[in-house]
Amino acid sequence: MELLLSVEQMARMDGLASSELGLPSICLMENAGRGCAEIVLEEIARRGALQTAILCGPGNNGGDGYVIARNLVNLGLQPVVYSLCPASKLKGDAAVNRSVLENMGYQVEELVEGDPLPDFRDFDLVVDAVLGTGIKGAARGMTASLIAALSDSAVPVVSVDIPSGVEGDTGKISGPAVLADRTVTMCAVKRGLLLPPGSDYAGEIHVVDIGYAPEHFAEGAEWTVYHEEDVLDLLPGRFSSSHKGSYGKVLLVAGSAGMGGAALLASRTVMRTGAGMARLAAPAELAATLAPAMPEVMTHWVKGPARLEESAADELLEACDWADALVVGPGMGRHESTMKLVRRLVRESPLPVVLDADGLFAFNGETELFKERNSPLCITPHHGEFLRLLGTDKQVSLHAMIVRASELATDLGLALVLKGAPSVILGPEGDVMVNNTGNDGLSTAGSGDVLTGMIAGLAAQGLELDDAAVAGCHLHGLAGDLCARRLGRRSMTSVELMDSVQAAFLALERLEANPAGEDRAESGHGCSCSCHGHEDH
Repeated sequence: MELLLSVEQMARMDGLASSELGLPSICLMENAGRGCAEIVLEEIARRGALQTAILCGPGNNGGDGYVIARNLVNLGLQPVVYSLCPASKLKGDAAVNRSVLENMGYQVEELVEGDPLPDFRDFDLVVDAVLGTGIKGAARGMTASLIAALSDSAVPVVSVDIPSGVEGDTGKISGPAVLADRTVTMCAVKRGLLLPPGSDYAGEIHVVDIGYAPEHFAEGAEWTVYHEEDVLDLLPGRFSSSHKGSYGKVLLVAGSAGMGGAALLASRTVMRTGAGMARLAAPAELAATLAPAMPEVMTHWVKGPARLEESAADELLEACDWADALVVGPGMGRHESTMKLVRRLVRESPLPVVLDADGLFAFNGETELFKERNSPLCITPHHGEFLRLLGTDKQVSLHAMIVRASELATDLGLALVLKGAPSVILGPEGDVMVNNTGNDGLSTAGSGDVLTGMIAGLAAQGLELDDAAVAGCHLHGLAGDLCARRLGRRSMTSVELMDSVQAAFLALERLEANPAGEDRAESGHGCSCSCHGHEDH
């Protein structure tokens, strides 16, 4: 598990490292610059770069750039160092490190407003140490022109802490921004590196140890990323003397005329997730179509129209006695009577409930109704569904949506999966967990139904719903990554995604057997911290 830091948290931790641990800020900058220099050297070697430029801004980000330059010079390299700020206007540690570089006899080229900008096509690699994580709004003047020129040059870039022009907390981009090949960030990943559009500008993300562990100062609910090892720890165990009843039973209330596929995908995925049994409760009119297509799933055909209505509530609540977890929503349609059924099932279910898709419409603008329920609840809206739950269609940033979703999950005491790129799991205690698997191939109809089946299948095996959501999202994205490697992202479908779920579990089992990670499945991006799930937008 890895912390994701806000800009304020990072500043506070740096201060505490100095005041409580006795680590002077100049040492933190030295450690940061030296770690960045190692990644820059890797990139130089990888590309055979002969000429490197380092762009240093007016703050501590620029100070890191001067440390990088000194480390390269000490190794016999001759980078061209540009400063956007006169030496007389630099302060603190940045001023000290520029002075050290110049005292070594190395020249810093000052860029002056109105003068011609460097032609970055003259370089093989550029180090972007212009703006740090604290930027708000668009860069202006020469800084904006420099960033735009660098982006237009298509020269490989290593950014320090965050690509210049990307906001550290939100990933928002208000003006020109650097499109980095690699980003070397300090101490821990910043949230803006994983939230779009900033996530599309970060490239490969590397974390540099600057002398202290962020966990030393962590407190309360935090933003985190779960990795393979963490998900392995969550997965329920298996034992040789077990039988089908040992691994839980899931009842799925799903389907209607024209949308039986959603019910099929969710039901079959429950079984692929390791649950012992699944039973689909659906309109009897779907029997001829669905039954032959899912022989491993038991059925409960509800007589009546080609949709499930409020009149079936008692029958379905009685069926809950058989199960360990309940799914409500996939492909149910949005008829008024169906919505009344959904509200009653959520309110009176004795089982943990996973509520998705059409089922969410029953609570649009009325989320307070979730407080009337008797059992644990996990809701899995994509961005549009989440806004409708709040009773609004006003578009907001993903960061703002995550903050609001966390408040809602805490207030209502439920687990919430905000599906998207990345998917984010909000726990009832205020924890924010960002998924780091998946790719744009998951932007296909039915992908969310597969995820619903995975979460329910894991919950039936005994996981708390927020843990089931974390493990389900990770494995869902991993299945998408494996499917994309086999079929490509453009053409994969939800059926093929469902068929890749077993491969995702197998990949984790291989990791457990081989902790060194030779068999580790790669995510869609080059970095362990990239997050590109696109479930059912």
